[in-house]
Amino acid sequence: LFTSDDLDLIRKKQQDQNKSFKTKSSNKRYLILIYNTEYDRIYYPLSLRYCGKPDTIILIGQIHQLVTENESLKSQLGSDTNRYDIEEECSRLKKENDDYRQQLLLLNDRKQTDLKIEHLRQIINESEYALIKEQNNLQKIKILKDENYKKFNNK
Repeated sequence: LFTSDDLDLIRKKQQDQNKSFKTKSSNKRYLILIYNTEYDRIYYPLSLRYCGKPDTIILIGQIHQLVTENESLKSQLGSDTNRYDIEEECSRLKKENDDYRQQLLLLNDRKQTDLKIEHLRQIINESEYALIKEQNNLQKIKILKDENYKKFNNK
């Protein structure tokens, strides 16, 4: 059995141990990864290595580095307007490309029409040649008919 004094001593010892533990562990750093689900939230403490007391010179250097990185990102944001110009140029070129495709289709249609016209001209020429040939044959037949008629009348 413990008396109240004994319990106080035990508490003090535990508190002293906790204080010494706290001073040792106060140098520890943790990255808390939080995983949210629909009905639950889970915390994953990930311990980080102790890098010692932060050096102000290093921190100032990191601040300057972050400032320059921030400025470069802002300038890239300004170049996003250039990206917008590039997108406009791209859409304009796509439209122009579509127009050229339409013109090409029209030219192909014209070529097809020209080929059809040329084919029809050839057919006309062949028909004219056949007509002339038939006319010549008809004249020969008329001449022969006339000769036969004259011979028949002479007899």
